[in-house]
Amino acid sequence: MLQVAAISNEDRGLFLPFLTPEVGDLLMSGFPMTALGLLDDETACGILTGFLESSSTFRMIGLYVAPGFRRRGGAALLLQTLGDLLEPELQVTDVVASYAETSPDVALLTPLFKSAGFVEEEGDSVLYGISLGEVCKGAFFTASGDSSGSRLLPFASIPELYIRQLDHLFRRKDLPLLNKPLTKAPMDRDVSVGYYAENAIQAFILFVHHMSGVLNLAYAYTGSGKAASRLFPSLLRKACRLAAGKYPPDTLLTIEAVNQISASLVERILRDTNYRILSHNVRLKLERLPIQHYLPVL
Repeated sequence: MLQVAAISNEDRGLFLPFLTPEVGDLLMSGFPMTALGLLDDETACGILTGFLESSSTFRMIGLYVAPGFRRRGGAALLLQTLGDLLEPELQVTDVVASYAETSPDVALLTPLFKSAGFVEEEGDSVLYGISLGEVCKGAFFTASGDSSGSRLLPFASIPELYIRQLDHLFRRKDLPLLNKPLTKAPMDRDVSVGYYAENAIQAFILFVHHMSGVLNLAYAYTGSGKAASRLFPSLLRKACRLAAGKYPPDTLLTIEAVNQISASLVERILRDTNYRILSHNVRLKLERLPIQHYLPVL
């Protein structure tokens, strides 16, 4: 029989396989968060995690049920238990979640949230997804040549010294490119591309290939001015051609647009392809009982 219980410090390790590394690190670090475990008798089989983002909003950052235990109402039970916990907290009025459909497991959240009453809303960014094979068929990517020519090089072909200089430059500006120094970061050097001129990397595009098989555009920099608007498409075209020679055509390529300008650019580049918007931001307004329900009987 499925049941839900708060996860104790002693039991945290049992539920780590159900979390992303980032959320798992938060849970193990003692970060103040709500962690509910789904159990089938004594077997851990699911989890819901989140925290108070503000006095009125609870943010979910993890919701998962193991494949062998699905279609038994476990996810709905986790959501119901969360609602019961938040019911007495009168100041909490909203439950929100943000996620991206980068795997079949995550895609299951969309119908679940819809059936639970969550409403889709706009987010600060948009994540686009398309298969590598599909993107390479598009008119933009089949265009001949790049005006930047031989100055576009994969990071694997750029001397280590210039990669270190680039990393140092951005760290000095307090703009670290990835979570680790570039020389140790998990970027794919065969696919990440730099515009190399005057013994320096003047512009670049960085890709990370995740264990899930997703190839993600993690960072792009092209400077400013008219040249910048031409460099990004050239860098992206070069990177996709390199990726096509390394990965199978069904590899999921993801690109995040952080503002309307970048979203318009990405959609223009992908306009004749079957791209999808993978990112979702959902919100549930908590329905409350009348305030008299919470007052003591005198």
